[in-house]
This record gives sequence, C-alpha cells and structure tokens, in this order.
Amino acid sequence: MTAYTYFTIGGVLAAALTAWVLKGETDNPVCVQKSKPPFLFYISAAFGIVIGAKLPLVVTHGFTEELLHTGKSFCGGLAGAFIAVNLYKYFTRRGGAAFGGRFVIPLAVAAGVGKIGCWVNACCGGAHGIPAQLVESVFQFACAAGLLVYLRKTARMELLFPLYLAFYMTMRFVIEFVRTEPPLALGLTVYQFIALATLPFAIRIIIKRRNNNGNVCM
Repeated sequence: MTAYTYFTIGGVLAAALTAWVLKGETDNPVCVQKSKPPFLFYISAAFGIVIGAKLPLVVTHGFTEELLHTGKSFCGGLAGAFIAVNLYKYFTRRGGAAFGGRFVIPLAVAAGVGKIGCWVNACCGGAHGIPAQLVESVFQFACAAGLLVYLRKTARMELLFPLYLAFYMTMRFVIEFVRTEPPLALGLTVYQFIALATLPFAIRIIIKRRNNNGNVCM
C-alpha cells in the first residue's frame, strides 16, 4: 500500500475514534428516537458521496478507466452528499430534520488526516510550491476544534453541518486560486463553481435553523 492509502485508513480510524469519544455530546436527549438517521439516509449520503467524488474529476479531466479506481474529490463528495441527503429529506417530507451534526466533527478530523496523505503523495498541491494540502489539513483540524467548542457552549448541534459546509466552501473557493487545478470557465475551477453553488444554501440553512431556536431534531 502507498503512504496515501495509509493516511486514508488513518483518517477513517481517527474519525471513528473521534465519534466514539464524542458520542455522549452528539446525542440529543430531547428527541432521542428521532435523532437516529434512517437507513435510507445513509444510502442517500453514500450515493451522493460516490457520484460527487468522481464527477468534478470527469468534468475537469475527462473520463478514463483509471479514474474509476483512483481519483476522488472531497469537495465533490461533500457537495454530492449534501444534495443527495436534501433530496431524500424532500421526498420523504423530512425537510425540517437535521442529521449531519453528529458526523461533521469526525468528518473534519478524517479530512485533516487525509490531506496530509495528499501532501505525502504530492497530489492536490499548490502552485509555486505552496503546500495547499497542509493548509487544508490545518483548516480541517481547526474546524473540528472550533465546532466542538461551539457545540459545548451552545448545544446547537443542528447548526454544525451547515456551519462547516459554509466555512469549507469559502475556504475552498479561496484556496483554489493557488492550487494547480485547471480552470473550467471564467478563470474559475470546477471546485470554485461547486463552492459558489453550495454556499448560498448553507447560509440559508444556518439562518433558518437559528430562527428555530434549536427546535430541530437531529
């Protein structure tokens, strides 16, 4: 196995450990029964991740057989999961449900470890030797820590995922200017277009849930 593979596995293990440590803090005692995401939620999220992780690479570099086995995009997977889960909630009429809060801190930890693997593998880098991978790694760890502090101070777990999504897409739009990703149109990369398309929805969800004063079951 390559060093990148080891870091990917390490990220998954770090996420699992983080989820285990935070289990008591990410359980919502007000609506325990509704806090457990249905099985179809996981299916929808997995489908969105798989499609989203590959699609930006196909758009940018074209379809190749190698792409089926190697390339993947965290940004695309995150956006794909967001779209798929919201479609699930729309068709099941659970638009007011918020499932992502319990997963987002472990996700950020996993992404932080994974980006170190990208740096070791010399992929996803920045122009002129800028270590964009390490910048993203630091961002992910900082997000995990910041969201945990926010959760402990406010108990507003329903805001964790949209906050993370907004922060991540903002960071990704900015860092794309120094990454070695080819532009898609108007001098912007496919990931910048994903960020621009996703960010307004994340902000809208934040505003809507803040106005609900915490009355959202996870």
